[in-house]
Amino acid sequence: MADYGDDVRRLLSSNGYIKLSKRGKGSHSMWHNKAKNITVTVKDKVKSRHSANEVLKDAKVNHKF
Repeated sequence: MADYGDDVRRLLSSNGYIKLSKRGKGSHSMWHNKAKNITVTVKDKVKSRHSANEVLKDAKVNHKF
């Protein structure tokens, strides 16, 4: 099964999101975009394309896996 975590984080970074130093619960990281005032939580290992697409949808990033 593929891991979409690196791709999701790369897309967030290229769309103006920065990783917050504050960790989410467990194996999650938090990403914030000041311009959009949106914070999303990303698992370290995103195994499902559906989960990856949900994170990107919440982040208002126009990309589908």
